[in-house]
Order: sequence, then structure tokens, then C-alpha cells
Amino acid sequence: RDLLVPSNAPGLPREALAGLAMPVLAMTGEHDTPWRKACAAALAATAPRARLALVPDAGHLANADNPAVFNTLIRDFLRPRSPATTRPRP
Repeated sequence: RDLLVPSNAPGLPREALAGLAMPVLAMTGEHDTPWRKACAAALAATAPRARLALVPDAGHLANADNPAVFNTLIRDFLRPRSPATTRPRP
């Protein structure tokens, strides 16, 4: 479907995205469609705690095309940023 959509910036709900308080990882494959890459870039530019990640040598199925990089990006994103966010395990 998105192959038929113009490659200009997507019409995302910017007010809602700007209000996201949680960390967001906007990830896409290097060879994904222009529209999907534009969505990820717009999300990363709008959500205050968002990061954009581009998986090299990958298309839309980045987890299958380049699992090593995909997994590293996810692991790094989920890793606590400071000791204050680390909770002891029961």
C-alpha cells in the first residue's frame, strides 16, 4: 500500500506524538520504502524522547535482513540509561 503513497512527509498526529512521555525507538531498514523511512524520521523528530535508527543492509523486515544490528539496536534501546532506572531483581 505505501508503495502507492507519495513519498512526502506522512500526516502523523503531531500533537499526540509530541505528548509521548516514554522513550521511542523509530527504526527502519536502509532499503525500506521512502514513505516508511519518512514516517520513522517524522516520529523521531516529533516525539520528545524519540531516537531514529536505520538498520543497514535491511528492508522492511530489518529483523530478518540484518538480525545482528537489529538486536543490538533493540538491546541498547532497552538498556537502562542510569543507575536510578535500574531496579534490583527479586
